[in-house]
Amino acid sequence: MTMSKDYNKDTYMRTRNFLADEEAAMDYICKRLAEGGSLIDICKEDGFSYGVISVWLNKGKERNQRFMDALNARNEWYMESIKAKLRGLIDVDIRELFDEFGSVKDPKDWPDSIAFAISGFDVVERTDKNGDTIRTYKVKLNSREKGLELLGKNLSMFIEKHELSGTMRLEDIVAGSRKKKDEQQ
Repeated sequence: MTMSKDYNKDTYMRTRNFLADEEAAMDYICKRLAEGGSLIDICKEDGFSYGVISVWLNKGKERNQRFMDALNARNEWYMESIKAKLRGLIDVDIRELFDEFGSVKDPKDWPDSIAFAISGFDVVERTDKNGDTIRTYKVKLNSREKGLELLGKNLSMFIEKHELSGTMRLEDIVAGSRKKKDEQQ
């Protein structure tokens, strides 16, 4: 129990010292978020109290706005990153999986595009009647079609449902149809 109190006291003091220079603390938090991190990651990795930092961020209006802007920028980065990965999945060249002799390259030598595109990789070894070991590689790729579908949906290329919102009175609909009918005659 003493260890827990000491830990909490140390964490609290470390957090308070970090927050003493408000501008530097805010810059650090925003920078880490921009790199794809989260407030929880920052607190765990740096030994800060999540509760204290969370309350501190929400106390000041300008501070909270900077935090929200940093979260929005991070989320935008995530979306762009996902789109880039989908584009990479669509454009993957399976020939990069093989060396100049037609053998499957060692996984450490795969380009990032190939490593991302592979969803499964198995090596099956068997011995033939002459005692030679024969290796068979089974490579399963992520679906290119699924990548195209997801990217197309993100770009609103495929509209599956039209949703309209608002209010309209029956009288407005009738008046509109009468107006159209009169214009056609």
